[in-house]
Amino acid sequence: MGMSEKEIRKKLESRIDDFRAAKEELNENDKISILGHDYYTFSDWLYDYIYVFSKDEHHKAKKLELSNLWVEERDYFLFFDDGTIEYHYTNYQDDVKIKLGGDDYELMSNIRKDCLGCW
Repeated sequence: MGMSEKEIRKKLESRIDDFRAAKEELNENDKISILGHDYYTFSDWLYDYIYVFSKDEHHKAKKLELSNLWVEERDYFLFFDDGTIEYHYTNYQDDVKIKLGGDDYELMSNIRKDCLGCW
């Protein structure tokens, strides 16, 4: 049996919380300190946190891959040219996408614009 939508939404919330906490810590302390590592820009933290940011030809979007491609559970964000942002969660039983809205959309949209804009 696969995961419930509630469980997958919790995974999304956890990821969003990571991004939000890193941005807030940088704003408050001029650095992000995690597990003994200090990051002085959000981009430095981001490129250590994510697995890869690339073009996704299948979806015709930019993909922010959050987990190694060879693990059982994978999750990622897709950024479409029309501004839509989706969170995807896949494992052997589930393949779920959630379209972002509200504050989550604003956060990830700003991250794309500020940190991933050159892609």
